[in-house]
Amino acid sequence: MGLSNLSIHVSGDTAWSAYDFTFAGKRANGQPSASKGWESHV
Repeated sequence: MGLSNLSIHVSGDTAWSAYDFTFAGKRANGQPSASKGWESHV
């Protein structure tokens, strides 16, 4: 899994992060699988 464009924000006693991700792997049957997207956590 790769991460890019990480940002961390703080406002008072609350914080959150956001980043872009890329993921590559294989399914149980051996077929390749990949995805990319944006995620945030509070």
